[in-house]
Amino acid sequence: MTAAIWDNIFKSRPWGKYPPESLVRSIARTYPQTNRSGVRMLELGCGPGAITWFLSREGFTVTGMDWSQAAIEQNHARHEAEKLPSPTLWEGDFTATMPFPPRSFDHVIDSVALYCNSTPKRYRAMQEVLRVLRPGGWITSLMFTDHTRAAPEVFGDKGEAYFLSLEAVQATFTAFEGLSIETTSYTLDERSSYIEMWVINGRKPS
Repeated sequence: MTAAIWDNIFKSRPWGKYPPESLVRSIARTYPQTNRSGVRMLELGCGPGAITWFLSREGFTVTGMDWSQAAIEQNHARHEAEKLPSPTLWEGDFTATMPFPPRSFDHVIDSVALYCNSTPKRYRAMQEVLRVLRPGGWITSLMFTDHTRAAPEVFGDKGEAYFLSLEAVQATFTAFEGLSIETTSYTLDERSSYIEMWVINGRKPS
C-alpha cells in the first residue's frame, strides 16, 4: 500500500532536489578528506536522488534502495542528465532482507525513510543495517520528532508516518556506539506548521 502511495507521489510532483543541510554537515564532518571513492554509501529510501546525487558529486561510491520504481527511474535519469557516476539502485523494501552481503558498506543513510515504518519494521531494518555495515561503520538518520505539529496536508497523503520520542529513538539505535542525537527544526506556511527532526549518528561496534 505505502509503496503505491509513494510511487504516485513521485510520478505526480517534483520532489527532493537537494539534501537536508543537517545531512550535508554530518557527511562533511565525518569525511573531511577529498578522496572518497573508497567509501561505500548505502541510502535507505533513496527516492528521486537528492542524496545519492550529492554523494555522487562528493566522490563516494553510492548504492540506493527504494520501493518506488518511479523514484528509481528518476534517480537514474538525474545522474545521467548531469553526467555523474551512476549509483547502484535497487527496487525493494529495506525492512525485509536487503540484497547485499554482510559488511558491504561503510555508511548507511536514512533521510526520513525509516519514519514511514512501524516499530517492528524499524527494528527489522536496524538488524539489516547492522548486517550490511562493516565493523566501525556509520549510520546517519533523520526522523521527525514527536514535537512536530503539522497541518494535515503536510503528511496526510503519504501513508504511514511515525513521530518518535527520544526514548523511541534510543531504543531503535541501541546497538550503535557513540550515539549522537541532536535536533533541527523549521516552520511552514507562516509558522502554522512546526517541523522538528532528530539528527542521529552512530557507529556499529568494531
